Amino acid sequence: MARNLSLEARERVIARLEAHRAPLAWIARVRDVVPLDEAGERGVFGEALPPGLKLIG
Repeated sequence: MARNLSLEARERVIARLEAHRAPLAWIARVRDVVPLDEAGERGVFGEALPPGLKLIG
């Protein structure tokens, strides 16, 4: 799933993340569309998907 933010909003979010020394992976997810790995899915959905189940968008 991707969210489309205006360039201005994206730049403000990136500046705040950088100011708070957020992990580079977080900043990359705002800057670009980045597919989630298993750890990212757990962070977004609270747990890993069952084996064999994949999200398609």
